[in-house]
Amino acid sequence: MPTRWVIERSNAWVERCKILVKNFERTLVNATAKLNLCFIRLMLKRIATHEI
Repeated sequence: MPTRWVIERSNAWVERCKILVKNFERTLVNATAKLNLCFIRLMLKRIATHEI
């Protein structure tokens, strides 16, 4: 059950990333890079809000 929650939560975070809403990338490398950028942005937001 905890693994399912983590996956569902991650999918919800990705859906909030507007660049990934419509994925028309031709290569897996580009799609993976956009996904990584989305998660990096989310993690930076969380770090920034916890330090204040």
